[in-house]
Amino acid sequence: MFRTPRFAQWADVVEPGPIVGSLAYQESEAYHIWAGNTFHDVTVKSGGESYGIDINQGYFALQYGIAPRWAVDLSIGATTVGGVISPTAPRAGRSEPPPA
Repeated sequence: MFRTPRFAQWADVVEPGPIVGSLAYQESEAYHIWAGNTFHDVTVKSGGESYGIDINQGYFALQYGIAPRWAVDLSIGATTVGGVISPTAPRAGRSEPPPA
């Protein structure tokens, strides 16, 4: 059996017997972030394009019902994060941007 994953999928216990498989893919982009109580614009403009933080993740899940209130599951997936480091952004251990 194959079904479309939904929020809190693992809160449901699958029926005993069949193996249930599902695939999920999510992607997001962020151009502004909060760190502590500080708002940061992380947008970098280059060649007429705007770049921020891009996150992609996908996973494959299998669930098997053992008994009405017992099930096992296995999830395998991957996550990638991409971003552009601005040449004027502060680096770890430095409080000011590098000289131009």
